[in-house]
Amino acid sequence: MGRSIHIRVGRAEGYVRVKPLGPMPIMGLAASAGGLTRFAGRNRELDQLSQALERASTEQGQIVAVVGEAGLGKSRLYLELTTAVPS
Repeated sequence: MGRSIHIRVGRAEGYVRVKPLGPMPIMGLAASAGGLTRFAGRNRELDQLSQALERASTEQGQIVAVVGEAGLGKSRLYLELTTAVPS
């Protein structure tokens, strides 16, 4: 099944309805034979997500949508955000 990411929803509890789904597989991660390729060309997007997360941690509500065609790297962007930001 490959690796999973555990999503922490503690900051949202009490403000929105949340339903923990447990570990969710990252599409394509298990299929990559040699691991992940170098993360490149998405620093602007990663910075924007990091800033939204920072604002949310200071009780400034944030909603972020990451939308794009299949294979553009949405899951990879999320993976990079979750590994770059301490929980």
